[in-house]
Amino acid sequence: MQHLTPPALDSALTQFWPTLPGGAEPDVLMVIGSLLIVIEAKYHSGFGTNWEQPQLVVEFNQAQRLASSRGLEGPVVVAITATATEPMEIGQAIELIEPSGRLSPRESVRWCTWQSIAKAIEVSSEQSWGTGHQAVVEDVLELMTKREVRYMYEGFQLSDWWLLGAAAEAASTRVYPTIAVFTRELIAEGATRDIVWSSFDSGVVWRDSKHLSNTDRWHRDYVELPLSHNQFGKKVKPNCSLYVLFTFNNPAIHSGWWFRPVPSETLTNHAAGIVAWLQGLPDELSVRQTATWRALGAPLDRTAITAAWLEKVSRTGDTICVDRSWSPDELTSTEQVLDVLSDLAASLLDDGAVIASLEADGTLDRSQAPAAIPPTASDPDDDSTDTPSI
Repeated sequence: MQHLTPPALDSALTQFWPTLPGGAEPDVLMVIGSLLIVIEAKYHSGFGTNWEQPQLVVEFNQAQRLASSRGLEGPVVVAITATATEPMEIGQAIELIEPSGRLSPRESVRWCTWQSIAKAIEVSSEQSWGTGHQAVVEDVLELMTKREVRYMYEGFQLSDWWLLGAAAEAASTRVYPTIAVFTRELIAEGATRDIVWSSFDSGVVWRDSKHLSNTDRWHRDYVELPLSHNQFGKKVKPNCSLYVLFTFNNPAIHSGWWFRPVPSETLTNHAAGIVAWLQGLPDELSVRQTATWRALGAPLDRTAITAAWLEKVSRTGDTICVDRSWSPDELTSTEQVLDVLSDLAASLLDDGAVIASLEADGTLDRSQAPAAIPPTASDPDDDSTDTPSI
């Protein structure tokens, strides 16, 4: 419209939830230049009927009186809905109103979707806005995404479809079979080091949602191999595991140990020992706090690992991960992974704080760990006759 010039838009007047002459209360009233605009926005509800007339007609008629009293043109009533097609109330209003100015009935009652507003905001946000304005834009778009009114179907790109197909073929014919071969070898070689498939988990782990609001999770962005050590005993609750993790969004292979601290007196009693163990780990191992394998956090500064931090992690339900990472092309042998897993298991068993806390909160049943085998007298590398503790 000729009224919507940049200067007019810059000096536009906006009023939220005004009361029009006659008592109707639209969502927004705007004056842009000399044009009066009424906005009626709906989320999932329909348009009502007031004063025995459709809501849009009532708001138009009352706004028309307001425009006349102020010497303004219009009004233009803009109806916003989450539907992909124009509601029948728009056509009804066009038939019933009688514009008094130069605008036609079709120009006087307009309809748009929330999704078109989101697109307009996105285009506008590309301008050089201040930090405060940009923060508001991001908040609005985030809310619209949560309310599922930000996007609408506009067709597929064939090139994207081919890329998706090529990626799926590469995964199913090359990447996943290689992971399977790696896993079988890892289990076979790990048996000699007491590294075993986790007794709690039944297979390769990929925990994610297929909900329509979580489309970013519809592909396999990671695969986790759950493992354990014979001397840990039986895992009763899913709060810990040795693991090998394959991440695809950020290509890497991780080998390590994760556990979820549970808020309790038990955790408090073992907090100092757990913190000391985490702080004393070798530098080549990373300590992370994460809520999901999909977004591994950055390695923590060891000085930030305190009893207070541990208590906070337990309240959030996050996990603590200790691992070493390789680029996929750097990992040339399962031995590299097994060395990390074996060293971590030995460290956990020798130190005892983490394992003791997991046993106390019921995650591990240590009574089912096999008895330790005492060293024989013929072992030249051991001059002790004592049975090693677990």
